Amino acid sequence: MPTASWTALTASARNATGATCRNGSCTWLNAWAAALDGVAAVPDLNARLAESERLLQESLDIYSRMASTVFELDEARQRNDAAAIATAQLRVDDITARYRQAMDARTAAQHALVGDIRRHAGAALDDDTLLFVAQWVGRRLQQDGKALAAVRAGSAALRDMAGRCTRIAS
Repeated sequence: MPTASWTALTASARNATGATCRNGSCTWLNAWAAALDGVAAVPDLNARLAESERLLQESLDIYSRMASTVFELDEARQRNDAAAIATAQLRVDDITARYRQAMDARTAAQHALVGDIRRHAGAALDDDTLLFVAQWVGRRLQQDGKALAAVRAGSAALRDMAGRCTRIAS
């Protein structure tokens, strides 16, 4: 016997998908299911998310140092000190290059993760949505190592709703 929350969830999904299903397409339910499948198939998901987070923190640390370096450059300009301006400008250029490298490294890590998700199944959604799903699944896995089974069950439920929706629409 379904629980009250499951009944409410399926009723909500039926209401939310009604217009889409009447048009003969429940592809977005299948797209979310595929995203969950793709994320669940990435074997080192937690490590890759942790690396992305580390790269983000590195970028933020560099950015905060960049702000103080730019402030020093502005102060040197106000004093009209040519030597201090030249030195500060070199520091700004250096830290800006390091910031770009850090952001590029994070972007590359994210693109590699999205590419792996797409190779496993999640091809229909955009990169940001796939990263959101990956982070959501990653948080669940950190809380409970057995959460992967729930992710797969969620994917199966979405596919079932899509099938039911398609049958109702036809």
